Amino acid sequence: MKEYREIRKQLSGPEASPYMGYARKVLGEMKNVMGLGGLQQLRWVKDLKDGTRIVVTSVFGQDKVKVLVPVKAIKDKGVEMIRVKVQALVVVGNAFVKGPTYDVRRAWVWTGPGSIVNMGTLGDASSHSEAWGVSGDGSVVVGYATQTEFSGSRAFRWTTASGMEAIAGATSYAWGVSGDGSVIVGDIYPVVSSKAFRWTAKTGVEYIMANESFARGVSEDGDVVVGFMQVSGDTRAFRWTHDTGAEDILGTISAAYGVSADGLVVVGAMGNTPFKWSVAGGLESLDMMGGSTGVAYGVSEDGSVVVGIVTISGQTRAVKWTLKGVERIATIGERTNSATAVSYDGDAVVGRIAIPGGGGVAYVVEGKGAPVLIETLGSTFSGFFSATAFGVATPATYFKNHRVVSKLKHDTATRKVDE
Repeated sequence: MKEYREIRKQLSGPEASPYMGYARKVLGEMKNVMGLGGLQQLRWVKDLKDGTRIVVTSVFGQDKVKVLVPVKAIKDKGVEMIRVKVQALVVVGNAFVKGPTYDVRRAWVWTGPGSIVNMGTLGDASSHSEAWGVSGDGSVVVGYATQTEFSGSRAFRWTTASGMEAIAGATSYAWGVSGDGSVIVGDIYPVVSSKAFRWTAKTGVEYIMANESFARGVSEDGDVVVGFMQVSGDTRAFRWTHDTGAEDILGTISAAYGVSADGLVVVGAMGNTPFKWSVAGGLESLDMMGGSTGVAYGVSEDGSVVVGIVTISGQTRAVKWTLKGVERIATIGERTNSATAVSYDGDAVVGRIAIPGGGGVAYVVEGKGAPVLIETLGSTFSGFFSATAFGVATPATYFKNHRVVSKLKHDTATRKVDE
């Protein structure tokens, strides 16, 4: 697979007529999302199985529809050049939907406007599921789900081919996954206190330390795990490897939530302060823009981009820290929002934006663009909508970088990506 330029011609009149009914349906769905989010402008793209692309745009009440079909050469007017990625953006999270008698939580995966998929559960319709992480290549989603209304949660691994599969007994939770999906980390309650675990298909669940602990993130190759553990009654951020075991990296009350692909940069919260810690440079407290508290949740492949939240004047704000400083992101007016994860390349950020009157909607923002609100899974009994995105992958970037990293580490033949 490789990136290429695809040439499309815009249809009009009788040629476009067969697609207009579907286009109006897509426009209606988009308008519903705009209403929930209070947006004045939005653009959705939907690709059909026959290669036709429907583009609907609404800007301050002015609606436009384009029907584009692939052509072999640039001969006609109205041809649109579109950059096509190897694979789509992959976002995962959870939302409330109608259950048999009340609202239940459901894990979902999303790859573009109009594409959201309910991932189901491990049991009956009254059970719950939540997705919390996605592999760098976008193929594996992890989280936890119940089998019945009142059963304990079980860590799961989900793929398009196999669906949702439990990887640990109750009560367990999966929070992080390696680049290719082969290593999963989380925590499990074998008796009373929690134990951080590392899972592979070959070894199954392995506890990585004896004391009470919680694993939250894992490096691209699965060799570095981060999270928090109990030390003399205090919660301490840890970084674990096979060689070193669990290291108390800060020596004070703290928690680690994310780790860079190479395992050398760890992010989280130290007391009320967001932090970035590296093997080379040690601890760095992150700027809170004058706020009172903050947490860093996600970090890019090379550690140069960190995302999270700060509380400013009592309001939660999504922020991004880069080598140039800190900035607010995914802003729609003065609504509260959060940033929960960032892609390997640091370009895509996901989280949640509040809805007026209560609840929230999941979003993704790429680069300096405006936040794209992710459509709902469906209606709820209460009429209260609440959804959050917790993981994001950009597979095209991952595959390119994976080839380079593999050559540096092993100097051998690597995964073939230009097929």
